[in-house]
Amino acid sequence: MSVEQSLFDPTISANVRAATIGRDMAATGKQLVDHDLTAAVTDAFGRVLIAAATVRSAAAAVETARADREIAGNRRDAGRVTDADVLQLDVYLARTLEHQVQAVSDERIARARLNQLMGEPLTAMFTLDSAAPAMAVDITNRADLEEEAGRNRPEVSLARQPDTLA
Repeated sequence: MSVEQSLFDPTISANVRAATIGRDMAATGKQLVDHDLTAAVTDAFGRVLIAAATVRSAAAAVETARADREIAGNRRDAGRVTDADVLQLDVYLARTLEHQVQAVSDERIARARLNQLMGEPLTAMFTLDSAAPAMAVDITNRADLEEEAGRNRPEVSLARQPDTLA
């Protein structure tokens, strides 16, 4: 029976260092996915806000078209405009109703996409706060901005790590 134990193995140190760098690369990859998800949620939130504003605008356009159509009908009955004028406003009202239906559909789709990204049920309805938080960013010092981007952007770190591993 014999027992063999090495006192020093130079590859163990290199393997530990490689494993540490691999772990750092995986953590940076996770950070990159988190940043991408944050950007996607922010984009989806903006699309919901735009769609909601479009719905409000379309509803106002429908109300205006209905009022114009009613006025034109009253004027036709009084003999001041022709049937063609009323029909023209009927067509305009139909177009605004179509626009309103499309806007409501777009808002539902945008909300479903936001809910999907947040991991919520697709039919969940949230009241969205459109007020942006106040943030002061100094954009005059370009060197500081580049340094901060290098520290906080996982793409930069991920690009450097293979060189360190090599």
